[in-house]
Amino acid sequence: AVILILTFGYLFLSFAFPILYRTLLHGRFGATLGKMALGLLVVRSDSERITYLRAFGRSFAELPSSFFFGVGYLLAAFDDEKRALHDHICDTRVIRVR
Repeated sequence: AVILILTFGYLFLSFAFPILYRTLLHGRFGATLGKMALGLLVVRSDSERITYLRAFGRSFAELPSSFFFGVGYLLAAFDDEKRALHDHICDTRVIRVR
């Protein structure tokens, strides 16, 4: 039973908490604390704010971006619009607001 509790605790901390964190902050403010500090904002491709549902989808889509040594993030280096894999999946982009 202890192993089961530890396993679920690990899964929550490594998957559920980051998804919840990014969903709530992107949905409410359009940015996580780090993006706010850098003056960045996550918006849809038409520059509209993202909804909580799209924020959840983007947060969940970041999982495959991080698989295989972060190749989904590396895509932004070669994309004309600097969009990572999860941005393409969810039709979002990160813009500088200041």
